[in-house]
Amino acid sequence: MTNKQHTHYSSSLDKKKFSIVLLCHKMVSPSNIGSIFRIADAMGCEQVVFSELDQETILTPRAKKTARSCYHYVDYKSVDSTVEYIQELKSNNYQILGLEITTQSQHIREYQPNTNAKIALVIGSENTGLSDQIIAQTSKCLHIPMFGNNSSMNVATAIAIALYEITQKIISK
Repeated sequence: MTNKQHTHYSSSLDKKKFSIVLLCHKMVSPSNIGSIFRIADAMGCEQVVFSELDQETILTPRAKKTARSCYHYVDYKSVDSTVEYIQELKSNNYQILGLEITTQSQHIREYQPNTNAKIALVIGSENTGLSDQIIAQTSKCLHIPMFGNNSSMNVATAIAIALYEITQKIISK
């Protein structure tokens, strides 16, 4: 038997939706925005919310190319204020998690989501991360340990790692 690569049409996907909202604070890189759509689709996220970006900034030609049409499958929207939207998520019983290394952040592997938890994962801008004001609105911050010389990685890469860790824990419960 020959081991062959699957195509989009020949692979059987285990489609799942998780109650996970990605709240992307002031993201500006079209490549990252496109990658976020692909990651959100692959990881079964409920919605992607971009704060402080208009529709034209979200769906630039570069973002669309990188997203490979996933913006058609992923529910998304733009909001004016990250802090105000966090309050709305809290009122709808979402646990607010920041993806940021802080003095009190928890290793992503140690995080255990509650059964049937609704999660909002807040991700900061490529240049400045999450502000202290936004961090104060989270119930906890999670970090991905780094082993090299740099203390951060590309935001889309970090989102993929975080969502994989979180969804695996939800599935195994």
